[in-house]
Amino acid sequence: MYTSCSTHVFQLPLASPTLKPATTTNTYLIHSQDQVMVVDPGFDHPDNTQAIIQAIHTLGNPTVAGVIFTHYHKDHSPGARGLAKLYSCPLYCHEREVDELEKTICPLTVARTLKDNERVRIGEIDVRVIHTPGHTAGHIALYVEDDAVLLTGDTVISQGSTWIGPPDGHMATYLQSLRHLKQFPASLIGPGHGPIIHEPQQAIDWFLSRRLERERQILSMLSTEQPVSVEQLVADIYAGQVDPDIIWVAEKTVLAHLIKLVEDGEAVETTDGQQAADRNRAFLIRGA
Repeated sequence: MYTSCSTHVFQLPLASPTLKPATTTNTYLIHSQDQVMVVDPGFDHPDNTQAIIQAIHTLGNPTVAGVIFTHYHKDHSPGARGLAKLYSCPLYCHEREVDELEKTICPLTVARTLKDNERVRIGEIDVRVIHTPGHTAGHIALYVEDDAVLLTGDTVISQGSTWIGPPDGHMATYLQSLRHLKQFPASLIGPGHGPIIHEPQQAIDWFLSRRLERERQILSMLSTEQPVSVEQLVADIYAGQVDPDIIWVAEKTVLAHLIKLVEDGEAVETTDGQQAADRNRAFLIRGA
């Protein structure tokens, strides 16, 4: 059963092979008059498809105007296949997400791409598209202006924290996206994972401070003489706190921080980033 976020927005947590501690991915229905837009149809499983169909039925069987993807990851997108068997509706995503998304939802294809600041009409309401790269290059958020509801995908979540995986993910860009989201006067956030967030500004500030604190920690662990590898940093930072099955997520995010430090002129890489495995890439603090 769905949870009502606001007059027009409804949340369905659906089981998915996502990353711990989350066990579900949120699908959203934006409903106005006789139309409904599905946002992030989740993982492709008959139970998930049936849950979305039932929610649409409960809303009065409005016409499915389309499916919008915040990003291509497999816990958010391939559920579109089940819906495609029942509804002849277009699929939408940001232009920088098309190639990876179409691999994930194959054989489905994207009907049209969305641009930053574009408004999508659903019934009597407008939904604003916000390009929020960082988690992926073409990640988007949606702002339902009539309800002051911000759907953030995986840029802001309420279970765990957002991972950033180069080369698709980019830490400096992610931080810019968080700051951009602060400009919207949202009364609540519908995250990609976890329950509704009722203090949007505080939540966004938490994600900003967490990433900046981690950056300072990593910088303090670098040496001017002895290169330190991603694998070493992860072992020291997390010290058994991360499940071995998802240690690669920590490695990716630490690497994203190191790349940002290089871009900021505070660190240098001593390995060939094109050849070395992510965990073996090593860095020094830049000398005076």
